[in-house]
Amino acid sequence: MKVFIGMETSGVLRRGFCLAGHAAVSCDTLPAEDGAAIGHHWQGDVFMVLERLMLRGWVPDVAIFHPTCTYLTNSAEWAYADPD
Repeated sequence: MKVFIGMETSGVLRRGFCLAGHAAVSCDTLPAEDGAAIGHHWQGDVFMVLERLMLRGWVPDVAIFHPTCTYLTNSAEWAYADPD
């Protein structure tokens, strides 16, 4: 199975999928913290890298995205003032 992991720098999830026998790559705007080899971690905009991989014929069977918690909590900050 081909697995694309977006917004990951640690490499933990990517390595786990690779150990299970899957072709996994990760991507983030930051470099990989685990010193991943070229091709295993892509640095750049997640959606642009995914599109580039798909144009090359590497279409993932599953894509996992997990943005930082700060992004998720700030994305709905407007709702705190809503009385409903």
